[in-house]
Amino acid sequence: MLNVKALRLLCIIISFLVSFLLFNFYLFPVFAKQSAINTNATNDPFGIKKIIDFVKQSAINTNATNDPFGFKKTIDFAKQSAINTNATNDPFGIKKIYPTKHGGREWFMNMSNPKNDPNIDFTFDPNLIKQNDSSWKLDKNNKIRINVGTSKNLPQWKNIEITGYIKIDSFINSTNGKNINATSKNGITDVDWVSRTSTHDENLPCSGLSLHGGIYPDGTVAWKKEIWFTGGYTKEKFTPQVTEPLIGRWIGWKVVVYNIDNDSAVKMESYLDNTNSNYWTKVFEMTDDGKWFANSSDKIFYSANCGRSKDHIILSPGPIVTFRADNVVLNFKDLSIREISPP
Repeated sequence: MLNVKALRLLCIIISFLVSFLLFNFYLFPVFAKQSAINTNATNDPFGIKKIIDFVKQSAINTNATNDPFGFKKTIDFAKQSAINTNATNDPFGIKKIYPTKHGGREWFMNMSNPKNDPNIDFTFDPNLIKQNDSSWKLDKNNKIRINVGTSKNLPQWKNIEITGYIKIDSFINSTNGKNINATSKNGITDVDWVSRTSTHDENLPCSGLSLHGGIYPDGTVAWKKEIWFTGGYTKEKFTPQVTEPLIGRWIGWKVVVYNIDNDSAVKMESYLDNTNSNYWTKVFEMTDDGKWFANSSDKIFYSANCGRSKDHIILSPGPIVTFRADNVVLNFKDLSIREISPP
């Protein structure tokens, strides 16, 4: 009897060992393999909720407004804000001619208080008067210079789109503001967005490089170049009276400056919103690729010793953009500068 019992015990032991070996060396690897491959299952093979897949889905679904726990994803919002350079309108709702360069500089005036801006310098410290329509008036100042500078950690202004809305209430020291080449003692009468410029100081004449995109009260538009201050101005290139006189009505004025032909020439474009309706029309364009000469004599021009030719092309960026007007009582609003991606 003992032999029979021993035999039965031996069979049970052998059966257990066979089952153990079969599970560990065959069934369990297959089971585990299926578990690893089935990454889309809600539960694991033991019926337990899979946290790791849930987290993985959260990381991949970058377009979701909320995270998997229902919390707002601020990181996506910031990313969209940074890369949304192709928006049709700027923050003032004004139509862009060219898209903002990815990562490029932008500046928009502080409509609540234009002087409360570390980037701005108002030459001649004008008196600003806020109007009922939230615009601002520069009252009784025959020289208006709103200068937007560049801090040390930012790139200078190069390929840019400059925009603003203006209304001329009246003239100062001028009878009608119609002569675009006025040379009287009172100077010209115009509105002028100035780019690729720096300090204008007679003691630092070579800092006065500038491109001037202007519009005159009679509706004439023009560009002129300044190779040094004050003896390096070119003769203006202009288109006469693209619109009716500007006195007493709002218009939008926009100029665009960008290099072309592998930085060997500069393109200048002028746009007008003639009806204050955000409908922009190109009214003038020109290219400076040389042979646009300063209007002064050789003796005067070379007296500044700037080391530039009389038809110097202004291809380099400048630290300052200036919103300028002369001999007008001016209302203004929604001034902006954007670094653009040229066509």
